[in-house]
Amino acid sequence: MRHGTTGTLGGRIKTQMIKAGYPTPAHLARAVGRDRKAVCRWIDGDTRPQQRTLDDLAKLFGVSRQWLEHGGTEDVAQLIEENRALKKRIETLNRMINTFIDSNPGV
Repeated sequence: MRHGTTGTLGGRIKTQMIKAGYPTPAHLARAVGRDRKAVCRWIDGDTRPQQRTLDDLAKLFGVSRQWLEHGGTEDVAQLIEENRALKKRIETLNRMINTFIDSNPGV
């Protein structure tokens, strides 16, 4: 069974593997002390990593084990953080515009 989306454990492993700079399952396998076939089976959805290996993968990828296993929550957290950053940028731009308007009456 092949899964290529981030809606599955295998999809999240594959996506994070590439994001973390491991271009192939063999590279990831070396990083976590497993063989390439095991990593391919995780990605394909044929098997699941053991809990200890999930912990190692999550740490290596910089995500929570919860997100790696189930998805979702960190996506929302990231969107919230991006929203906060955008709001700060908008506030800064509004202050700059208001300063310009106040300094240049009649423009």
